[in-house]
Amino acid sequence: MPKYKRIANKFMLGSIFKEYHGPVIASREAFYLVVNVSAAAAMGGVVGGLVGVAIAGVLSGGKKEQTDVLDIDLAELHPDILRDPDWPIRQQTGRVILIPRGAIKKIKYPWWGSLDIQTAERRFSICPMVFYRGGVVRFLRENEWDV
Repeated sequence: MPKYKRIANKFMLGSIFKEYHGPVIASREAFYLVVNVSAAAAMGGVVGGLVGVAIAGVLSGGKKEQTDVLDIDLAELHPDILRDPDWPIRQQTGRVILIPRGAIKKIKYPWWGSLDIQTAERRFSICPMVFYRGGVVRFLRENEWDV
């Protein structure tokens, strides 16, 4: 089983659900929402910025559970992630919204809609391809996500 899987190519966030295009990657530890360069300029800092020590646990593989959603540059991800043969994108620059497992309060994926992730401050709606739902559910369940 791969450690990372591209599960969608677009997502929405916020109360008005602004739509963004870019790869959505799932893993056992987190979801990575990569914002295409054209959307990154419009997005600005809508989620928040890098918070030094607060992200050390997720980015370096430490034991402390990360509970903050992060808006960082792809280059700031731990090199082990970017070099992993299972990492599904080769893009090295751009923004990524990192949603660690510890930040997720609720996750649901009904058979008729999008994968919804609720954190303490924001809701994310991930839109997998229509006929791809079975593969996404199987991967998430194998990685102990409750969907």
